[in-house]
Amino acid sequence: MSDSQQHELVNRLRVLLAHLLKWHFQYPRLSQRWAEIEGKRWRDTIIEQRAALRYLLEKNTALQAVLAEAIVESYRQAVDMAAEESDVPATIFPRECPYDQAQILERGFYPPR
Repeated sequence: MSDSQQHELVNRLRVLLAHLLKWHFQYPRLSQRWAEIEGKRWRDTIIEQRAALRYLLEKNTALQAVLAEAIVESYRQAVDMAAEESDVPATIFPRECPYDQAQILERGFYPPR
């Protein structure tokens, strides 16, 4: 397993987790019009990142051994990203990732809104 593969894993998880957080915590605050637009964009990104992660993990099975650690590392970055992109304080997001590994990678899992 190379450093670049681990870096890609953390980057993809960061983007995915940031969008899951925005879906969970910002979506309910949006007006109906913005919810339609942003919800579709966030959903598309969630689908795209999950597909890329599945491919990455299938092609580099050794990454499974560092997945839990990568989730912890990327979550801190995802909180910062979600807060900056949504103009909400980072303090509204949980300190630790509220999604387990299966939920993060599961097709069709979207946090409650």
